[in-house]
Amino acid sequence: MHMKKIEYRKVMDKVGGGIIKFRVPIIILTAVLLVLSVFGIMKTTINSDIMSYLPEGTDTYDGSQFLHSNFNIQSNSVYAVKGEDMTDNEIKIAVDNIKEIDHVTNVLWKKSMGQEINFLKGGSDATKEIEKLFVKDGNYILMITMDVGASTDEAGEALSQINKELDSIEAEYVSGGTAPTSRKVYDDAISELPIYMIVAVVLVLLVLFLVSANYLEPLVFMLTMGVSIAINMGTNFFFPEVSIITFCAASILQLALAMDYSIFLTQIYSEERAKGLPMKGAMVSAIGTTLNTVFASALTTMGGFAAFFVMSFTLGADLGGVLLKGIGLAMLTVVILQPCLLILLSKPMAKLNHKKVLNFKFKAVAKFSVRHRIVIVVLFSMILIPAFIGQYFLPLSYLNFLPKTEGDPALVTAVQDMSNQLFLVTPASETSIEKNVAFVDTLRAIPGVSGVSGYYAFLPAEAIGDDGYFIAKYDSLQETVREKGTIYEMGKEKGYITEDGYTLYMIAMTKDYNIESQEAEDMLQAVRSAARAAFAEEWEAGKPCYITGVLQAVSEFREITPRDFRWITIISVLVIFAVLLISFRNFIYPFLLVLLIELGTWINFSLSTIFGQSLNFLAYIVVGAIQLGATVDYAILVTNKYRAIRKEGKDPLMAAYESGTSCTMSILTSASILVLACASVTIISSNAVIKEVTMMCMRGAVISTVLVLFVLPSLLACTSRLRTRALAAGGMHNLTKGFLRMVNGELHESSLVAKARLRIKKRSLLNPSERVEDLDTRGLVIIQPKKGYRFNSDSVILANLVDAKEGEKVYDLGCGSGIIGLLVAAKRKAQVVGVEIQPTLASMAKRSVLANRYDERMQVIEGDVRETASLFPQGDADVVVINPPYFKEGSGEV
Repeated sequence: MHMKKIEYRKVMDKVGGGIIKFRVPIIILTAVLLVLSVFGIMKTTINSDIMSYLPEGTDTYDGSQFLHSNFNIQSNSVYAVKGEDMTDNEIKIAVDNIKEIDHVTNVLWKKSMGQEINFLKGGSDATKEIEKLFVKDGNYILMITMDVGASTDEAGEALSQINKELDSIEAEYVSGGTAPTSRKVYDDAISELPIYMIVAVVLVLLVLFLVSANYLEPLVFMLTMGVSIAINMGTNFFFPEVSIITFCAASILQLALAMDYSIFLTQIYSEERAKGLPMKGAMVSAIGTTLNTVFASALTTMGGFAAFFVMSFTLGADLGGVLLKGIGLAMLTVVILQPCLLILLSKPMAKLNHKKVLNFKFKAVAKFSVRHRIVIVVLFSMILIPAFIGQYFLPLSYLNFLPKTEGDPALVTAVQDMSNQLFLVTPASETSIEKNVAFVDTLRAIPGVSGVSGYYAFLPAEAIGDDGYFIAKYDSLQETVREKGTIYEMGKEKGYITEDGYTLYMIAMTKDYNIESQEAEDMLQAVRSAARAAFAEEWEAGKPCYITGVLQAVSEFREITPRDFRWITIISVLVIFAVLLISFRNFIYPFLLVLLIELGTWINFSLSTIFGQSLNFLAYIVVGAIQLGATVDYAILVTNKYRAIRKEGKDPLMAAYESGTSCTMSILTSASILVLACASVTIISSNAVIKEVTMMCMRGAVISTVLVLFVLPSLLACTSRLRTRALAAGGMHNLTKGFLRMVNGELHESSLVAKARLRIKKRSLLNPSERVEDLDTRGLVIIQPKKGYRFNSDSVILANLVDAKEGEKVYDLGCGSGIIGLLVAAKRKAQVVGVEIQPTLASMAKRSVLANRYDERMQVIEGDVRETASLFPQGDADVVVINPPYFKEGSGEV
C-alpha cells in the first residue's frame, strides 16, 4: 500500500508539473473551447415537449408514432377566436391561408365538412352538431394539426405564421395544444435563464467573499466554474437533443454542487504554501491531493445522477447524462485550469489578502450534540419510520409544468376544454361503417366526454345506406352521390381514413373535470374499454386501437412514477453506499451516513405531505437522488475528520466534538452556495418543474445540514469502543462529565495527550513495533504493541472494581503493559506497584509511567509473582489486584 501511494504521488507530480509548465497553452486552449462552446449552445436542439419523453411501449408513445406515420400528425394547436365582430367568411379566409402554411396538415373548424355533408340526408342537422363542437359561447374553435414536433423550430415558425394570419383579420384569440404550450415553455425558460444565473452568481460570490481570505479568490472560483458550465452546455450539441428542464436546471446544479472542488484546491494550495513550499511545488502537491479527494467526492454525487438512467421516463437519462458530464468537466477544470489561473494571478492575489469575515466554529452545536447524544439518537430512531412512510402520502401533480393560458376567460376555457382531448385511432373498413357510427354514440354517452370529432362522428346517421353508400338529401342527387364512391372510399379520398384502414377520433373532455382527477381517469378507462369491446375482432386479428393525448400521458405518468422513484432510490443508495464502503473499508460508517441523508430526503418529502403541498412528479422522482448525492459529502467530511482525530488517540466524544466544530464552516459554506443558487431559480423561474426541483434541493440542503451538524456527532460518539471508554472513565455518566469539563476549559485533554506524546518522542520512549493510544478522558496515554494482544474491557472493569483510597498501596501482579495500575493511580490517587515477568511488557509499562509523569504514583518491577515474599515486606499491600491470562482447564502453566 505504501508503495502504491509513492507511485501515485510520482504520477501526480508529473501531471501537476505538466499543468504548471504548460499553463499558458492551457489557458489559450480553454479560451478556444469557450468560443466553440458558445456556438455549441446556440446549435443545441432543445426539446420543450415533456410528454415526448414517455418511453417506447407506452400507449402515448405508440399512439403518437402511429399518428405521425399514418396521419402525418406530430403536434397540434387549438385556437379560440373571439366571435364578436367576426364573420364566417373572415374566419374561412384565415383558415384557407393557414392550411397553406408549411407543416400544417389540417384545420378543423365549424365549416370543415359542410360541403361534403350538406347534400346528404340529415346533413343540415349534422352540420349544426358540428358547429356546436367548434363554436363555444359564440367563439370559433380552430383545431390545427402539424407534421413536425411540438418543440421544433419549424413548429415555432408555423405558429408565428398562424398568429400573423389571425392578426391580419384583427382577431382576438387564445391558443393552446402541444405546439403553443411547448413554445411558451421554451420562451419563458430561455428568457428567465440569464436572469436567475446572474442572481445566483451574485449571491454565491457574496458567500465566497465572506468566507475567503483574499479578494481575488472568489472571482477565480467563479471563473473556473463558469468555464466548466459553458463547456458543459456547449457539448450538449453532441446529444440529439436536451430537454428544456435539463438545459435550464443543469447549469445551476453544476454551479452549486461543484463549487466545493474549486474551494478545496485553493485551501490545499494555501496550506502547502504555509509549510514553506515554493509556489509551483505547492500547486503540484495541491493538484494531486485535490484530484484524489475531489474524485471520491464527485463519485458520490455522480452516483446519485447515474441512478437517473434506470428511469423509464427518458427525461431521466437526459438530465443524468448532462449532470454527469457537468460534474466531470467541473473536476477537470478545477485541477487543470484553476492552477494555471492561480499561478498567473499570484502577484495581484498576494496584495489582496484580508481577514475572513465569517469563520465560526459553532462549538455550542457540537457540544449539545455530543452531550445529549443518547436523546438525539433515540429521536433519530423514532422519526425514521414516520418520515419514511410520510413521503409515500405526498400528493403529486402531473401537469403543473404546463404554463397557464392567459387571455379572455371565455376563450381560455374554450381552449382548455379542447386541449385536454384524447386522440383515438380505430380500425375502419367497408363493413365497419355501422360499427363506427354506433361506437361514436357509445363515446358520446361516456360521462365526461363533451364532444367527439372525426369522419364517422360528423356523418348523419340517416344518410348511411345499407349498401355502404351515402343516401342523398334528394333522389335526384343519388346517382351523383354514388359516383363519388362508398362511404369508406370517400373517407379515404378525403384523408379521413388511411390506406391501412384506420380512422381518427378526437375526444374532448368536459371542462368540469380536472385532468388529473379520478373522474378523468375513469373517463379514459371507459373510452379504452369501449374501443376494446367495439373492435374486439379487429384487435384479435392484429389491428389494435391506438390512444394518445394529454389525458393518456397523465395516466402513464401516474403509473410509472412510483416505479421510477423506487428504482432511482435503490440504485442511488446502493451506488453511493458502495463508494463509501470502498472509501471507509468499514460497514457501519457507510450505513450511518446513507441512512442519515436518506432520512433528510424523507423529511423533505414528508414536510410537503404535512403542509398539503403537491409536488410535480418529475421533482419527486429526481430530488431524492440529487439530495443524497449532493449532501452526503457533508457527512463524509465530518466522518473523515472524526476518524483522523480518533487515530490520534482521542476518545469518541472528543473526536465527535472536534470533528463537528472543525467542519461546521465548510459545511455551512457549501450548503449556503447550494441554497442561494437554488433560491434564485425558485424565486424567478415560472417553469414549475425547474422551480420545484430547485426548491426541494434548497430545502433538502438545509435539512441535511441540520442533520449532519446536530445528529451525526451524536451517532459518531456512540460508536468506536464507546463501552470500553466509558468503563475506563468510571461509567457513561462520568465519561460525559469528563467531556464537558474538557470542552468547558476545565480539562484540556488535547493538550495533555499532546504533551505526553511529545515526552515520548523527546525521550525516545517508543519502539518501532509499538504505538501510543489514549487511555481515557484524563489525558492518559499507554504504549502498546502494534500487533498482538492489547488491553481489553476486562482490564478496565477490574480497574474500576479496585476499592482503594487515596495514598493506599496497591499491588498489580502480572501488570502487563500497566493498564490497570495507571487507571487506579489516576482514579484512586493510590500508590501502585506493578510486577511483570515479561521484559517486553515490563518495559512498556515503565515507559507508559514516564510518558504520563506518574513515576511518583507508580513503579514497575520486572519480577516473578511467585517470589513476592522476597520482593515486598509482609502486610505491605492494602489492595492486591491480578488479571491472569485465560487458559483452558489443565493447560495453564506458571
